[in-house]
Parts: sequence; C-alpha cells; structure tokens
Amino acid sequence: MENKNYLNDLEPDYELDIALQIFKRNGYGGIPYSDGSEIEARLERIVAETVDRSVLSDPLREHCTDWVTTYHLSPIRANIVRPFSKEFPGADVLEIGAGCGAITRFLGESGARVLALEGSIRRARIARLRTLELENVDVLAERFSDFKTERQFDFITLIGVLEYAGLYSEAKDPAADMLERIHKLLKPGGRLIIAIENQLGLKYFAGALEDHLSQRMLGIEGRYQPGGVQTFGRQELERRVLASGFVETELLLPFPDYKLPTSIVTATAFGLRDFDAAAIAAQSVRRDPQLPQQPLFAPELVWPQIAANGIAADLSNSLLLIAYASPQPARKFGPIAWHFAAGRKGNYCKQTTFEQQADGQILVQNHRLGSLVEDDDASSMRFCPEPEAPYLVGQLLSEQFLSIIANDGWKIESVANFFQAYRTIVHDVLSREDGSYQAVPLGYDFEVPGSFIDAVPQNLVRMEKDGWRFFDREWSAPERLPFRYLVFRSVTTLAGLVTTIGRSADLTVETWGELLAHIFGALHLPSFEACRDELVTRESNLHECVFGTASDHAIRNFFNTRLPVRNDVFQRVESLTNEVHGRDATIRSLTNEVHGRDATIRSLTNEVHGRDATIRSLDAEAAFLRSEIERLNQLLSSAQRLVHRAGKFPFSAYFRTKKKYRKILREIREAPFSNLPQPATQAKTSAVDVPHPAGYKAEILKGLVPQVAAPPISLENLPLENHATLAADALCNILADAPGPRGTILSFSHDHYLTIAGGTQLCIGLEEEAARDAGFRYLHAHPLRAIPTLASSETASLPSLRLSLNGRALGITSHQTLVEVVERMRNKGSDIHVIIHHLMGHDSDSIAQVVTASGRKRCTLWLHDFFTLCPSPHLLRNNVSFCGAPRVSSASCSICAYSALRRVHSERMKSLFKQCDVDLIAPSNFVADLFRAQSDLPFASLRVQPHLEITWTTNDTPKDVNDRPVRVAFVGIPANHKGWPNFRELALHFRNDPHYEFLYFGSSAVTDGIKSVQVTTSGKNRMAMTNALREADVDIVLHTSPTPETFSFTAHEAIAAGAFVVTNSATGNTARMVDRTGHGLVLKNEGDIFAMFKSGEIQRLADKARRLRATKTANARYSRMTIPTITSESA
Repeated sequence: MENKNYLNDLEPDYELDIALQIFKRNGYGGIPYSDGSEIEARLERIVAETVDRSVLSDPLREHCTDWVTTYHLSPIRANIVRPFSKEFPGADVLEIGAGCGAITRFLGESGARVLALEGSIRRARIARLRTLELENVDVLAERFSDFKTERQFDFITLIGVLEYAGLYSEAKDPAADMLERIHKLLKPGGRLIIAIENQLGLKYFAGALEDHLSQRMLGIEGRYQPGGVQTFGRQELERRVLASGFVETELLLPFPDYKLPTSIVTATAFGLRDFDAAAIAAQSVRRDPQLPQQPLFAPELVWPQIAANGIAADLSNSLLLIAYASPQPARKFGPIAWHFAAGRKGNYCKQTTFEQQADGQILVQNHRLGSLVEDDDASSMRFCPEPEAPYLVGQLLSEQFLSIIANDGWKIESVANFFQAYRTIVHDVLSREDGSYQAVPLGYDFEVPGSFIDAVPQNLVRMEKDGWRFFDREWSAPERLPFRYLVFRSVTTLAGLVTTIGRSADLTVETWGELLAHIFGALHLPSFEACRDELVTRESNLHECVFGTASDHAIRNFFNTRLPVRNDVFQRVESLTNEVHGRDATIRSLTNEVHGRDATIRSLTNEVHGRDATIRSLDAEAAFLRSEIERLNQLLSSAQRLVHRAGKFPFSAYFRTKKKYRKILREIREAPFSNLPQPATQAKTSAVDVPHPAGYKAEILKGLVPQVAAPPISLENLPLENHATLAADALCNILADAPGPRGTILSFSHDHYLTIAGGTQLCIGLEEEAARDAGFRYLHAHPLRAIPTLASSETASLPSLRLSLNGRALGITSHQTLVEVVERMRNKGSDIHVIIHHLMGHDSDSIAQVVTASGRKRCTLWLHDFFTLCPSPHLLRNNVSFCGAPRVSSASCSICAYSALRRVHSERMKSLFKQCDVDLIAPSNFVADLFRAQSDLPFASLRVQPHLEITWTTNDTPKDVNDRPVRVAFVGIPANHKGWPNFRELALHFRNDPHYEFLYFGSSAVTDGIKSVQVTTSGKNRMAMTNALREADVDIVLHTSPTPETFSFTAHEAIAAGAFVVTNSATGNTARMVDRTGHGLVLKNEGDIFAMFKSGEIQRLADKARRLRATKTANARYSRMTIPTITSESA
C-alpha cells in the first residue's frame, strides 16, 4: 500500500489511522449502524485470517453459512456492478456505503481508483482488510452528510444506501439532499449507480417482510415514518433523480434482487418480441433467501403475465438505476441482459451476456470470470461452456411442467406423461446430433453421452421451425450417463423453479421423493429405491466438483421435503377473523358483566359510607356517654366517702334505726363503678396488628360485632396463601422470631416460585433449601400482580409485593416498607444478602434502596434471561426473530417495536448498576459471551455457574435393549417459544406410523391425542422429570425453541434420563451442550428434523441412546445457587 498520510483533493482533517489503516478525522466516532458487535467481530476475524481475499475467493465463499456472512462475503454481491466492469479501469469511483467491502473489492480488482466511504468505523476497517493489497483503493470512515472534498468522480455508487438517508441527515428531504450533493461530486459525463429495493416489488405483494422494518405490506402501503428508513417505487425514484439535476436515466432490473443478483435485465428487454425476459425473472424466484416459505401466490407464474402487460419495471423486486450528469447518445443495440454463475468455485464462475446485434438478432456470449485450472484427469468433469451461440426463441420444456402442476387436481399420470415426452425429446435431440445413434425401446432405461448432463427441461426449447434444441451446455461427464440420472436431475432442477403448486388429486404423494418413485415406475425405469444411492452419489460428486462441498445430506433431505402445495391463506385468515369476532363478542359480554359488578361495588361502597356515618355518630354518642359516666362515677365516689364519714358521727345511730335510710346507705356503699365504652374504631385485635384483607372499612364493620381475640401470628399457623398487609413492625417481629442464626437472604423474582413451575422458580427453590441448610432465613419477594416491564417508581409505597419466608406465604407489603425493615434489621446487627433472580414487575430504584439499606451496597443478579438488556426478555425483534441485543442507539434496534421502551429500560438498568455493585452470574457460557459482547452495564463481576451438572457411572449389569417404537418426547411448557408447534406437527403427521410413539411430559394439559405424562418439578421434587423420562424409557427429546435458551433444565433432565436431544442451531446453550456432550444432534432447521423422521434416520440416534442407557446411568447434581459464595463470604 502507498505510504501516505493524507488523501489527495480531500479535507486535510482526514488522516490515516495507522492501527486501522483507514482514513478518518480526529475524534470521529462512527455512525450507530451494525449487524451486532459479535457478528462483525467474526466477519473481521474471517477476513483477517484469509489469505485469498479476492472477489472469487473460495475460502471466503466457504464461510458463507448464514445470511450475514453470505451478504458480506459472497462473490454474488459483486454481480450488481459487473455490467459496467469494462468501464471501470482508470476511472475515479466514489463508493458511498462500502459496508464490509464486498463491492469495494470488485471495483478495485476492475482497475478503478476507488474511494470507499463508510460511516461505521468497524465496517470501514473490514473493508480495508478486504482490499489491503490493492493500492488503488482508499477507505475513508465518514458520515456522507459531513463528507467534504473538491474532488470529482466518474462513477458514484449507492448500493443499498439511498433508503437510509433519513437516518443520518437532518435535511427536510434527506434523499433529495443526498442526490443533489452527489450530482455536484460527479465529473461532466459522470454516472451515478443506484441499487435499491423497489417499494412495490412483487415479492412484497406475495407476503415477504419489508427488508428494513420486517413488517409485511408496510412498504406497499406507504407506512414509512419521517426520520427513518424509506425506499421508493420506480417512477418515484426516477422523478427524484431527475429533480436533483441529472438529465437522463437508464433502468436495469436485478433478479431476484440487488443484494444477491444472479441476473440483470434492461427494462427495454422486456419489450422485445424475440427475447423471453420473463423466463429469466421466473427462474430466479427461488434464489431469493428472503422470499416467504409459503408465498401468497407463485411468482414464477406471475412474471410472464407481468411482462405481457408491460409492468415488469414497476414490479421488479429491486431497481438498478443509472443516472447521467450529461446527455447520452442514443443506443439501439448492445447488451440487454446478463446472467451470472458466481457462487461456484472460482475457476468455474462465468458470465453470460445477451447482446442485441445491429440486425436485431440476439447473440449469447459466455466468458469465464476466473482463471480455469485445467484438470488432466480424464475421469473428471469438464467445464466447457460455448463461447458464443445464437439466442433460441421458443417455449421452454420446463414451462409445460409448471403449467401441469400449477392447478389443483393435477394427476401423477400427467407428470408421468410429461417425462415420457421428455424421453422422446432427448431421443430426438440425440438422433439429430449423432446420426449413428440407435434408439432403444422407450419402455426401458438407456444411456446418453456425458455431454448431455445439462439436458434438463430448462435447457430444452421448442423452436417454431427447428423443433427441440438443447442449449446452455456447460458440463460434460467423462462417461455415458443413464437416462434415469437425467430424470432425477430434471426433477431436482424443476423443484428449484417452483415456490407453490396446486394440490394433487393423488393424495398419496406428499414429498418429492415419492413423486420421483412414481415417475420411475411410470417410465419402467429401475426402482427408485434401488438406485437412490447411485443417483445421490452422482449428483453429490457433481456438486462437489462445481461448488467444492458435498451435498449428499441436502439431496437426501430433498427426497423427504414436502411438495410446496398452495394453501388458501385468505380462507384461513377469514376463519381466524370470524373466531376473533366471536371472542370479541364474548369479551363485550364479560365487559358488560364487569360493569354490572362495578355498579354493585359502587352500591356497596355507598352502603359502607352510610355505615361510616353511623359509626361516627355512635363514636360521638359514646364519647358523650363516657364523659357522663366519668362525671357520675365521680359523684358516686364522693357519696361513698360521705357515707363512710357519716358512720363516725354520733347521730349515725339515728340513721341506723331507720330502715329506709339504712337501705340508701347500703346501696351507695355497694354500688359498682361503670366501665367506659371504647370507640368502635379502636376495637382491640391481636398482639400483631394485621388489617383485614378487604380494607379499613371492613375492619370497622367487624368491630361492631362481638370479638374473639385472634391467636398471635407465628410461622407455624401461617396459611400457604396469606393476603394480610404487613406493616414494618409486624414484619420485623416475624423475622426476629424466625430461625436464621447466620442472617437473612432477601431474594427478588418476577413471580411466585412456590406455586408456579419453571426453570427460574426451580432455581429459587434450590436456593431456599440451601440457605436454610446453611443457617439463613430465606425471605422472597415478588410482584403481587405480574407486569411485563419494570414497575413505576410511583408504586414504591403501595402494597404491591407478596412475601414468603422459608417456603411459607407471609403476606403483602410495599417496597418502601421493605427498605425500612432491612434498615432496622441492619441497625440491630443482622446480616442481609440481596439476590436478584428477576427484576420484571419491580421498581429498580426501590431495589437499589433495599441494597443500600442492607449496608453492603452489593448484590447478586442472575441472568436467567435477557431482561437486563431489553424489556423483551427473549430478545425477539418485533416478537418475530432473535436480534442478538444490538446497541440501543443502533438502526437495528430503532426498527423494533420495543425500541422506545428499551431506551427508558436501559437507563433505569444503568441507574441500578451505578447505585449498586452488581455481581452477575450466568448459567452458561452462551449467556456470558453475549452479555460481555452486547452490554454496556457497569457490572462489578461476571462468572458462569451452571444450574445442573451431569456425571455418568457404568452399570454393573448391562440392561437389555428392547426392540420397540422410537419414543419421542416434548418436555416442559407447551408454548410457541419452546418449540411446541413443531413437536405437535411432527406428532400429528406420524401419529399412525408404528415406528414412533410421541409423548408429552409436563404439568400442562395437551390435546390432539398426544399421550400426556403429568409431571411437576420443584425444589423439593427436583428429580421428578428425570425419573419420569427414565421410567418411560424415552429415546429422543425434541427441543426446537426459536429463541436461544440460557440454560434449559429440560434438555439437561432429558440427557440425565439417558435420552438424546434433537435440536436446531438457534437454541443457544441447548445446541452448545448437545455439541459438547454428543448426546444428541444439532440440525440446521425444523425441515432437517422432519426429514430424519421421514427417512427413518432418527432410529439410528435412538439406538445409540438405548445403548448408552444400557451400559451407563447418569447422576444429576443440582447447584446450590448463590449460597456457597455467600457462606464463604460470611465465614
């Protein structure tokens, strides 16, 4: 790389950062746009460790294992600018939004002088790594709105950038402002290349999610918001470009879209009579990874209708617009379309150009993109594309197949007839090309030359005068091929063209493999089952030759893949809508009932108010009577004293002689003093003042009837559910009487661990048991009413917490009261440790006050889920897909429904972590890794402590392995986020298959005839699930959660029972554990799992599990949670 510290013709503020090898101005921090820190760190590591970083690099292509790596590393990305490659050498090119350098690398390899502008510093660094050895490429980290230069360019590219203009510009019309600034940066005659999603793209009508905001129909309904992402339709985009100063535009259409284009067609090509542009669009449909699995219609059938009506440019999924700064001469001929095969091994990549000649004829030209390494081995495949050939006008044979299966009621017989016609066509083409070829009876298999390996229906066209012709020949096999292999290749390639088909009249055929078996039978070929392995080997060898990877597993999965039968989505929506309307009616009825009860409550409240008035009147009367009695008692006392004194006088004899006076004196002397009546509101209750659960008014009314003193409250006579509201004095007295010589553990969670089953609840139960064994009293607090967010600080003084002590319900109190109690106990010398298992439903500021009141300012927080990072505890963006917790300020977060709430949530979490020294405990390395990568919370420490560990012992006497159906189980809560729908669908599909038996283990009720084994796991009965699975001799436990598990008790319990776990790669710690232990299988998706059951391969895994159980027994050791750490600190 040239040794320079400044970029020519740019502001002097842009200096070379030696460490990053990119240019930037001092203090520039980058824009908040990222695919996630962990993901981009992985991309940077891949690029840095790869020696060959070229566009067609085989090592980089092999790293394309998911959407993100494919988008940033695939050689297909560069296809979007390949049509202009001949004009790039020596040209000055400004690439705006270079990303991680996929297109930057192509521009540099093409010989252009490239300035790659990227707002993200991390991405700019990756782009620099990708182009490190290219001295004609410079990378500048800068926001485009702040970019300053006097330099002008021949080309400026906006590849997937214009739609983001609103995120990083304060202009009134951000897109117009960006286009106007770009126009000024172009040289006279310069060009702007824009690639962008079409707001009105066909795939969005078919039900695809809007690319940026992940909502269906959002774009075509125009529901974009100011200051956010916004894309445009064809006419709107052209209007905006021309309004920005450009004088002319040219439109090209990338298929399936601009991100991973395999074909690019000029808009004018759709109007040519002798060119089938619609076929190119239709054959690209299945190559779009973002197309919904079940589109609302078949786009491959719609494209010919769109082309026939002249609206292809308006409905193309993406737009490739060339804007010219100066007028261009009219062009009547030249290239009209391009097709790229760039996803192969580098030396087999090619570009096909369809070029219109001056006489109107179309010429097809092929040229290799990579340097071909010739293989001298005569037994290997030969790559031999025709350099040049005329374009053949006619009907493709594949279109006949699509028309057969498009409508409901198609029959296997019609498909078989199609392939019989295909056999005849292959015979005819062979006879025409080889006069010595001898036809064989059509009822049998036969051999074709190796050069016919590509003679599949897509490459056979019927011309009006010349009959059937074979075109697009690329490969030649070293040996002759059986016709059965051509039939097999034809079915697999035709399947790659269809997204949805009609429902067959033959209901026995459900999968592609079953269809192949019928076709082989109808053509009197050898049994498909008999030659399946041979066909798989041939195709896998071809795939490995072309792409460098074996594909036998994918091909076998194809056999078990269901035919993509069309579903009437609208009918289902209408049915569900009617059901919703019915439920709405029920809700209205219940609402009216609630209103009636409200009226009753208001009536009773008025009655209570009336009694309040009566009580106040009685209290006033009692006060008057009390004063009268006191006055009369004083008079009586005076009279008695007078009688006593009168007996001492001489004239007392006179009184003693008179009977009447003797009676008066005796009555006065013996008269009792009257008791003073107490006010009703001061009626005496038990020694501990426990208010009535109905409130103070009920307490008053209770005082009007005779009272029986309540027994003193103690832990022994507390009921399991106690709704008494506890004041600070009462709670202090109860805690003082409870055993716990080593102090108090105060824990917080989101629900009642004593009555609700679940992983977090089991952890708290384990911790309570360990605390009591260690000599601590265990006080637990959870919200009285469940709410899915942090509680408002205004609730701190309300009785919103339910307490339990040592596993028994205690009563209700407030956060404020709890703070007071903790402070009193600390002042009396009691040791208090605060543990947070979950913050949902709690006021975080009040929790911080509790921790401070304990005198430690330190607490422990368990990462049972991701609630500390986001109010969506499972990190589901828009409740759809796992987001990986991007930064709060990132564009990735801004498009989520939780975005606004998360900003407030994060600030409250930071406040808690700043007020307290928080020690974090993660149940798995998966959680710890994610938290370290994505969290900016200032925690004191973070360690990993699993909830459960499994060890194995060898059985003294091996057990017998029974020959019986495979027992497949679902364990735990039958919820969507636990993968229940996948298990249910599998169980219903194979319910009549004698090889499988499906069972549910848990405490919920399930339907659909699935056998249920009721099991409830708790801290006191922790082995219940493991014992139940072991007793039932379960072989396979299915765990297909769509969101990552932080630990998964159910998966551990399954392995402890000797079962094997089958899961997908998205299950977080479950997938990691299965990979680590080998006790199960991690598959890519649910389709692979279904395929294993369909093919019977799951039996092998079940047999392996049975052999393990026969020879070994698992021992599960549960964690004592936080207690060992606290015990060691206390010591």
